[in-house]
Amino acid sequence: MKVRPTICSFRIFGADGTIHLDLFHGYAVIEPGGVSRLRKMIHPFDLAVRTLSAAAANLGRRIIQWQPAYPGLERLVAAFYQAVRTGAEPPITRADAMAVARVRDLLTL
Repeated sequence: MKVRPTICSFRIFGADGTIHLDLFHGYAVIEPGGVSRLRKMIHPFDLAVRTLSAAAANLGRRIIQWQPAYPGLERLVAAFYQAVRTGAEPPITRADAMAVARVRDLLTL
């Protein structure tokens, strides 16, 4: 999360297209896998329009839901407090936290 501008993304490549996931902003763009001369020429513009459309729809949804930042955080915090009240397993388990810490330690060596 120290990269600037902040980004957390993931791409899934397949024979029928690619899915671009923007995990930081909370939206996805599906790019068809068709190949032609025309597709090659318009590819950057098509991807830009698809990204702009997905980002605009995401922004509109977040404005309507009054979710200014960090999608899912309110739900996660509520689930944590519910677990504390009821003695249930927290939404992020001790094993999950330790697994993340182990991977982080491997990456920072």
